Amino acid sequence: MTVCSIRWCRFALVAVGLFGMLFAATAQPPKPKDAADPADDPLPDGAKVRYGISRPILRGNPHVGLVGPKFHDFLAPTMEGGVRRYNLGTGRPLNEGPVCPGRVVVSADGKRAVVSRFGSLMVVEVASGKQLLAVKPPEGVVIVGIAGASLSANGNLLAYGGRGRDGKGEVVVWDVDKNAIVARVETAVQAPVFPLLAPNGTTLVTHGPPVARITLQRMEPGAPPVPQPPAIDPELMRVAQVWEVASGQELFRARVTGMGGMVVSSAFSGDSGFVALACGDGPVDLFDVNTGNRTQTLLGRKGMGVKVAVSPDGKTVAAVAPDYRVQRWNSADGKSLGVTDPPPAILVDEISGLAFSDNEKVVGWQTQAQFCTAWEAPSGRLLSPLSEHIAAIRSTSAPIDGKDLYTSGDDGRVFRWDYPTGAPNEAVTLHPARLPGHPLLRPVVVVSADGTKASGVRAPIEVFEMANGTDLFVVPPPSAAPALQSHFTSPDGTKVINVCRPNDGKRAGALVVWDLPTEKRVLELEIPPSTVIPKASMTPDGSRLVVLTHTRDAVTGQPAVLVTGWDVKTGKKLGEVADPTVLETVYVTAVGESQAVLLSRSGRLWSVDYVAGKIGRDIDRLPAAFNGEVPVYLPVVFSEDGKQFATGIQGTRVETYGVRVYEWPTGKQLRTYTGHVAPVSALRFTPDGKYLKSGSQDTSVLLWDLSKVPKEQPVEKLPMEKVPEK
Repeated sequence: MTVCSIRWCRFALVAVGLFGMLFAATAQPPKPKDAADPADDPLPDGAKVRYGISRPILRGNPHVGLVGPKFHDFLAPTMEGGVRRYNLGTGRPLNEGPVCPGRVVVSADGKRAVVSRFGSLMVVEVASGKQLLAVKPPEGVVIVGIAGASLSANGNLLAYGGRGRDGKGEVVVWDVDKNAIVARVETAVQAPVFPLLAPNGTTLVTHGPPVARITLQRMEPGAPPVPQPPAIDPELMRVAQVWEVASGQELFRARVTGMGGMVVSSAFSGDSGFVALACGDGPVDLFDVNTGNRTQTLLGRKGMGVKVAVSPDGKTVAAVAPDYRVQRWNSADGKSLGVTDPPPAILVDEISGLAFSDNEKVVGWQTQAQFCTAWEAPSGRLLSPLSEHIAAIRSTSAPIDGKDLYTSGDDGRVFRWDYPTGAPNEAVTLHPARLPGHPLLRPVVVVSADGTKASGVRAPIEVFEMANGTDLFVVPPPSAAPALQSHFTSPDGTKVINVCRPNDGKRAGALVVWDLPTEKRVLELEIPPSTVIPKASMTPDGSRLVVLTHTRDAVTGQPAVLVTGWDVKTGKKLGEVADPTVLETVYVTAVGESQAVLLSRSGRLWSVDYVAGKIGRDIDRLPAAFNGEVPVYLPVVFSEDGKQFATGIQGTRVETYGVRVYEWPTGKQLRTYTGHVAPVSALRFTPDGKYLKSGSQDTSVLLWDLSKVPKEQPVEKLPMEKVPEK
């Protein structure tokens, strides 16, 4: 299967382009008692086996809000400015509505929520989904990006941050019921600024934005530098402002213990008497709201305080660190009550929230890999669904002796499954090299079809022995001047094709093919210039190599894709063909002696003959995604005999995804199977061509029986959002 190391930042994963995993104990925490098992879902029509469980995704990786006080459900923002409700224990949606990027903050009583999306804010009723307020900022205030917002405990007051004159941060306090402004304050810090209302709505605290998600610097040669955050006025470091809402007057400025950094988190006590503040680097300070005096400095572990929370009775303060450990203290004497380790296998990403569900239990949560993950302290219990993979499937092996199947995911996890039944057998641990100063992350890999090797997806490309997880060697780039890189694997996963191009897009690029079993260079050649990083594909038998570059048509000057083919054994160029196209992502798959199948991001599926220099007819126009979303496609894959090929599609019903199988070379549609609840991210035919395996972003793999003809499904229009009555 051809896999691109830069494919869609891997679903925004990676979304995040760079997903990592914390190394943790392998013991799994107990499942919540009230959580139904998503693995009990029936198999979709045409599927023979499911490996893992299917989990609906939260498109755009939004910051969800847990619904108090018990936190059994959570809310995600929708494109219409409303909320979609999900059960936390199962991850299943309880109503309809297209989810989008944004942030949801729920009032303490669980009755109202503020939905913050790019440039807009709305307040809704949680039970009915009814919109109560669409925020229109006063003159001189602009809502930029996903604004910070807060509600009083009963949801009557809303506070939100915006940008005022000269980039200054401004916070507006609004009466939701009266639709009237209550206060407007200009903060000392620049926008963006995040406000927090006291539960009784009488006091407001403002400070800088939360700690951003953790990312890794790109290591590819020639990659652009990582942007640095703007400088902070030293006088405003570690300072939060506390305001009286009624008058809009500043009560005092609270400086958190330590040096450098910004205040990033805050929490009021239930009686609004004190506020906890932290800069996310260890200490947490408590300030008396009436006097402005610091009453306690709680000494935390390194990195503690990314989020803070206070119990309803005000007796306990909790904080969470980027490693997801939760520390608690007695607010009266500052004594530590212990540190709780998180459940294993939580992905590295931004923490969305921390809140007490009662006076003893505190819950932390985040959205990562487009799933909500929540955990509890002091029990350390995982509250969200427990599954093997916790991010998109990256690759699958062929059945090994008809008994085993291997899968790898964007979560850096590799599993061996019982092929006939779908039961998980074991987790496979890979052992990457540990270099001083490098983060300890699980490697994301592509498993070879025969299950013997695995190759990494990030540069430098590390190769592993699957039998024992040993790292064998790294695959070097072409012997050319350093340039932007990407790499691809052959259909059987035993060869790595490393491609690079100069930054200017005018000079020729370079390509090298390495054979993993023999550890030998198979081919190295110069490839045409390209305005984007080229893509490459090899035929299943390894005899032909095809490279796709972006250029301009020699006659019209219009953007075009150029498909060039080579004989792998001799290195001879066999021909090329240019096809004018819009500026969009186009994938290529080599097939036979002279042809390639192309698939564009817009869903156009067609073929070219690079030897004859001809553009073939369009094979299909794949379904467009609902809600105007950009479709998510991946390169097509061929069966070993070359008589069939397949690609992932979106189904005719909302939030259904699957695969479509075609006959080659006629292009005739043979079967369309749907049953995933997120886009397909990996495909592979079994060697006999009787079955097709599809891995999905929903963390499951389905084995489709190609002899089965699925029932036709009616076309379904996107329904309006509905919220169940309470």
